[in-house]
Amino acid sequence: MAPEAGDKVANESVAGDLGALCRRYTVVKASRAHALALAPVMRRADREEVWAAAGLRPLAALERSLGASCLAWTWLVDGRPACMFGLATASLMSGIGQPWMLSGELILSHQTAFLRHYRPFLEEMRALFPVLTNWVDARYIASIKWLQWMGFEIHAAEPYGPFGMLFHRFDMRKKVGA
Repeated sequence: MAPEAGDKVANESVAGDLGALCRRYTVVKASRAHALALAPVMRRADREEVWAAAGLRPLAALERSLGASCLAWTWLVDGRPACMFGLATASLMSGIGQPWMLSGELILSHQTAFLRHYRPFLEEMRALFPVLTNWVDARYIASIKWLQWMGFEIHAAEPYGPFGMLFHRFDMRKKVGA
C-alpha cells in the first residue's frame, strides 16, 4: 500500500516530537552545581525525610549523598534538575549498596516520565551490588509505594535517625544463581 501524501508529514512530526521528548528529559552525571540548583526547590517530603534521618538541610543532604556515591545522576527536565539519585556505599567490597533519591517540586509534573526511565539505572546498581538497602521515612507514602513498585521489600517501621522517627528499611537482593 502506497503512503498517502500526508503520511510523510505525520511521520516527520512524530520523529520531531520524539526528538523534543529526548531533549526535554536527560540524565547526566550528578554534580555539585546540580545540588546547588536542587536544594532550594527540594520537595517538602524529601526535606522532612533528610532532616528526620540525619538532621541535615537539603544542600548538606545532597552533598553528603553525592560524596558517598559510586554512581550518581541528575535527571534534568528542560535543563533543570528535577531529582538527583544514585548509589552510596561504605565499601565496594561489602556487597551492599545504598540507593538514594532526592527530588524537587519539578518532578511532580513529570513523575510518569521519570518512572518509565528509572529501571535501567536500578539494574546498573543491581549489577554492582547483590544487596541494595536503605531507609525511607514512614510518613513518605508516595516514596514507599514507588519503592514497592520498583520491587523493593519494605520492612516494618522502626525508630531511626537522631530523632527516633519511624522509618522503614527497604531492600532488594539478587536471587542465588541469578
